[in-house]
Amino acid sequence: MKKAHIIFIAIFFIAAVSVAVAQNKGGSFSSVNMQSAWYQNSFALVVGINSYSNGWGRLSAGVSDAKKMAKVLRERGFTVYELYNEKAKGAEIIKQLRKAARRTGHNDRFVFYYSGHGYTETSAWENSQTGYIVPVEGRSGDLTGYISMNQVRDEIISHCKARHVLLIMDSCFSGTLLTRASINDGEVSDFLSKRGIYGITAGMQDQPALDGLFTNVLLDGLEGNADFDNNGYVTFKELGLYAEQNVKTRNHSQTPDYGVMYGAGQFVFARPGINPLYAASGDFPVESTYTPPETDYDAIALAEERRANEKRANRQARQKTITDCFAKVKGYKQSLEYSKSAKQEVY
Repeated sequence: MKKAHIIFIAIFFIAAVSVAVAQNKGGSFSSVNMQSAWYQNSFALVVGINSYSNGWGRLSAGVSDAKKMAKVLRERGFTVYELYNEKAKGAEIIKQLRKAARRTGHNDRFVFYYSGHGYTETSAWENSQTGYIVPVEGRSGDLTGYISMNQVRDEIISHCKARHVLLIMDSCFSGTLLTRASINDGEVSDFLSKRGIYGITAGMQDQPALDGLFTNVLLDGLEGNADFDNNGYVTFKELGLYAEQNVKTRNHSQTPDYGVMYGAGQFVFARPGINPLYAASGDFPVESTYTPPETDYDAIALAEERRANEKRANRQARQKTITDCFAKVKGYKQSLEYSKSAKQEVY
């Protein structure tokens, strides 16, 4: 009897310690389990468009980039909704955004990824800017068919209960209402204790973006390269900084932007193969051994830069030729050595 009593106490003690350790490592979320210590559920809407018409040029990597992102998110435990090409009409994008957003709960996370054309409108009165995404049926110059980032944000605020929302926009525009003032460093429990909507865009207004570069850099970062402090997880800030640094070095004309649209905190991704319960505990080394695959983006960026320089040089050469000809004709006109008939012949 005494032996059984001792065994019961020992079991009770071990269970209590296990619960305490799990709570200490898992942050402040309820319903913590071994597979998703930080978020209870994960949802995503992924949109990719290549087949534009109506004045918009076709893209080569909009769909393939979106499918890569969908695959990675699904591997991370996300329930992913997908819209590609002709299915990515404006009304359907909003419908699926609401559908996916309404499935979220208070301890969930949500990603909206878009790869396609973007547009920026500058207000004539306040000189402020509004960013738009362009659905597959969008007509060049007709904003009535576009979806503003303000509308995307309002749809999320109205229908999404998720603790953290991340908008990844593989398109170039301004006016996304992003600010970095409320991105604070801290522990994972600090990041998860606050709600927020965050955004990362491939570039700013009128910047030439290399098709396929931005998303592949993000995926490299999520694999572990963006875990700058090697603590086992990638924060939204680390991912944005990684994209900003690595896209710009490969395409000098493209500058990704990132920031908070609403709220505070930080969206968090655990590195592949690392349980979130242990990612921030320091119980074992998590030094990143990931090496990004070799790509030809550097060569592409240099080639595009070289072509741009050649166009600039040709334009300057043509301008010089025109200026020289004008000066020559002007000289003939002002010269007293030529008769009127000779000047007419020169003209």
